[in-house]
Amino acid sequence: MGSALDFSWSLIEEASQLYRHAQDADLIRGRSVEMIAAGSLYATCRRRGLPRPRDEIASVARCSCDQVQTGYRALNSELGINAQVVTARTYVTRLGSDSGLSSQVQSRAYELATSADEEGITNGRNPAGVAAACLYLAGTELDVAPTQTELATLADVSVPTLRARYVELTELT
Repeated sequence: MGSALDFSWSLIEEASQLYRHAQDADLIRGRSVEMIAAGSLYATCRRRGLPRPRDEIASVARCSCDQVQTGYRALNSELGINAQVVTARTYVTRLGSDSGLSSQVQSRAYELATSADEEGITNGRNPAGVAAACLYLAGTELDVAPTQTELATLADVSVPTLRARYVELTELT
């Protein structure tokens, strides 16, 4: 699964170690091996603070998105996964490179995401939607704006969500 998602060797090895810990703790009994393996991969991404959605892992696993979540929950409750909080800043980096925006736009979007975090705009919001809005605002400021639809599709959020976060950000700046 890790190779199919083009994850680094170190991330795959860390997920494998987590799977072996789950096996030693007898967490696999009564559960699908694929579910625990996918949960281990998702948990490792969460540990490292990588913004990888469950459905991305489920797309290469032989289990559903809900089963990936169930595997993650089992690992987290029994092994105490120290998951990092995924913020809008982590999504800015990923979405910025996926969209092909310049480093100048990405840098400005990162500043906007930091300001949004400090002002509390991101509380209770989908971090991917906030990041997409930051990239859109940074692009419009630098006259390199991609469309809202392109960024919303990359972030896997709706265009109205991106637009609402954009309005909140413009009020901040």
